Amino acid sequence: MFSYSLFRKELREHRWLLLIGTLVLTALGIFSAWSFDMLAMYGDMLQGFMPQLAEQFEQLLADYNFYIWSQLHPKNLLQFGIVLALILASTDLAGEVNRGSIQYLTGLPISRRTILITKSAAGMLSLSIIVWVSTLVTLVTAELLESGILWGKMLAATALLNIGLMAVYSFTLIFSALGNDAVKTGALAAAVLLIWSAAGLHPTTQFLSPFWHMKGINWFMGTGPFPWLSLVGLIIFALASLYIADGIFSKREF
Repeated sequence: MFSYSLFRKELREHRWLLLIGTLVLTALGIFSAWSFDMLAMYGDMLQGFMPQLAEQFEQLLADYNFYIWSQLHPKNLLQFGIVLALILASTDLAGEVNRGSIQYLTGLPISRRTILITKSAAGMLSLSIIVWVSTLVTLVTAELLESGILWGKMLAATALLNIGLMAVYSFTLIFSALGNDAVKTGALAAAVLLIWSAAGLHPTTQFLSPFWHMKGINWFMGTGPFPWLSLVGLIIFALASLYIADGIFSKREF
């Protein structure tokens, strides 16, 4: 059910994406932690010129922990994490087909389910490393600059988002199992997710959007408990997507 040699091969192939993704998100996180005081200064300057914009700045900068969370999770990690998940999943299977290496891969003395599970494990691990390294460096930087970081809440929010990105990865894997080209596969999955995300724009339908669940905004702002249902729902969604991708990949002829 698991191939360690294939797992190591996948991690080697992910190394540049892993390095670049970690560096970019870490740099953005450090900038977010550092920019709080600078934005506070601009907020004071805007008070006399653009009071409406200044009011938005005031809400954003009212609490350092909320500011760090708003920049790190709903923006940097969510947006860049989705792009990384799309790239990793779309190249896993459709990329092998496009390169013509799928026949060799499926000809190895391992089952297709083993191939899917091993590739998924490597992709999700790479995604998780990027998320957690960039998060931890950001939080350490924020603690050094301002102190008083709510570590437990920040790490819990990161875990929720990490599971959500795994769900996005697993969903994209369905398209990868069907496709022959990684770019087209990733673009199609991205288009479906973009349309799906529109559900999160209205309060009555936001529960239908996985991205709304990934943010856990009501819990972080103190208006609700930790979203355990969202966490469990994202896990079920990820497992169901993997099951569907496995069924498609197992029956497909190459």
